[in-house]
Amino acid sequence: MDVVAVVLIVVLFLLAIVFLIAREYFCWYWKINEMLGHLEGIHTALYNLERTNGAPESMERRLDANTEVCPFCMEPSLKERRVCDVCGKTKR
Repeated sequence: MDVVAVVLIVVLFLLAIVFLIAREYFCWYWKINEMLGHLEGIHTALYNLERTNGAPESMERRLDANTEVCPFCMEPSLKERRVCDVCGKTKR
């Protein structure tokens, strides 16, 4: 019984190693890692662009006590409404 358990553990370990190697190969072959790097770069550039253009200050100027920012379209809409005035999605 102990020999079977040891063989099973070794086989599972080898299968895990083969899976990880095959995953890396296919990610390299289909350029998934490269595309992910590009997407992260785009995300960082957009975040920096938003920060330098002063979007938070301009948004604060458009808000008053009765408005809030929609989490989907980032446009101000009335707090009392459950649906955004601009995009039409449910806010809460």
